[in-house]
Amino acid sequence: MIIKLIGCLLLILLTSPGSAETLLFSCQSCHGARLEGSEPVRAPALAGQPVAYIAGQLEGFRDGLRGADLKDKYGRQMALMAANLTDDQIATLAADISRYPAYVRAEVISDSRYAACASCHGLRGEGNEALRSPYLAGLDAAYLETQMKHFRDGVRGGAGTDEYGQQMAQAMPGSISDEAIRALAQILDPSDRSR
Repeated sequence: MIIKLIGCLLLILLTSPGSAETLLFSCQSCHGARLEGSEPVRAPALAGQPVAYIAGQLEGFRDGLRGADLKDKYGRQMALMAANLTDDQIATLAADISRYPAYVRAEVISDSRYAACASCHGLRGEGNEALRSPYLAGLDAAYLETQMKHFRDGVRGGAGTDEYGQQMAQAMPGSISDEAIRALAQILDPSDRSR
């Protein structure tokens, strides 16, 4: 795990943004060859995420809306990666990433604890392009738990111009316990992660 993380960081620091292939390879070094995510380095699955969501997140990392808080060590790594990306490179990367097939849950998530999430993230956790909401079904529980805590605790979604992050931060009640967040993350991380 440590070696992969160090390799990821070296690639980020040594690779200057260039061709679409180089940029995509940089993503794959942490997020997996199929962009399926890597739990050991807390890199979420990107494959199949909506184009607008990926572009918005890359812009957020580049522009200091994400990864600026000292408590967000993984977000800070991504902010370094995105720091020099141009708008054209972001658009190309987002389109390339969205072409990879994603795991999407086939059945409706009937657990009542997910009901509030479904209005933006879909009944199956499939996301919503129009709302720039990512799919959640199939993302690993550790990543989901960390992000929900970040929204709850103001680590993420606090930047004044981060419209979508602010919406999510407002949706995560400050009173939600770590245990409730962990349970919700488990609902979204199915045991069958086949793609």
